[in-house]
Amino acid sequence: MAVLGSILIADDEETYRNSTVYLLQQRGFACDGAADGEKALRLMRENRYDLLIADIRMPGNDDLELIHSAQEVTGGIPVILVTGYPSVETAARSVPLPVVAYMTKPVDFDELCANVEAVMDRSHTKHLATKTLEAMEASVRDLREVIHALGGPSKLEGRARLAENLDAAMMRLAECYQAVHGLHASLTRGGAVTDPCRVLKCSRLECLEAAVRDSIAVIEQTKNSFKSKELGGLRRRLREVLAR
Repeated sequence: MAVLGSILIADDEETYRNSTVYLLQQRGFACDGAADGEKALRLMRENRYDLLIADIRMPGNDDLELIHSAQEVTGGIPVILVTGYPSVETAARSVPLPVVAYMTKPVDFDELCANVEAVMDRSHTKHLATKTLEAMEASVRDLREVIHALGGPSKLEGRARLAENLDAAMMRLAECYQAVHGLHASLTRGGAVTDPCRVLKCSRLECLEAAVRDSIAVIEQTKNSFKSKELGGLRRRLREVLAR
């Protein structure tokens, strides 16, 4: 089973810490536990985590010291705070920090999982958006270099090589569009998005659609001569392909 994300749980209550680590592991998350702020920071320096779940009142977290230090170590890890002693003061101090949830003990595990999944979903989408942007920027740089080089030597072999490079750059841009397509699907939770081939006006798609239409027409013309359930099923499947 694929790991859904990596979580660090910092809590000095051993039973709560170990049981929460176990239950989240059962849900598909990679989890580590730390009994104090010092060990939690050491683990964050040694490993990459998508989320920190931390108790407010624990060794090494005076005045939310662990949460502040965690931001410096990780560059901005999201945090879920849990406490058996909720107060307006601690809630107010957590507002400027990247705290995504403030939960009181005993923690409802289903509610905790809902918060964890929401964080992981945002983290995945942000990572996908960052990678997409990096790929797009690299592709645009490549394309600019090719276009700039087209103003250079006009030797046939040189221009032919540039044309090949231009084709490669355009293919990379098409791949970037596919990445944007995937990002859009992630943001809409799998909702309907425009087919990349239609946006790019793919000539191959047009040829394939024409071939499918011709195949349907031939089956229609011959259906009275050749009675076949298989041909009827094939016609329906081809129509479904066109409808998509």
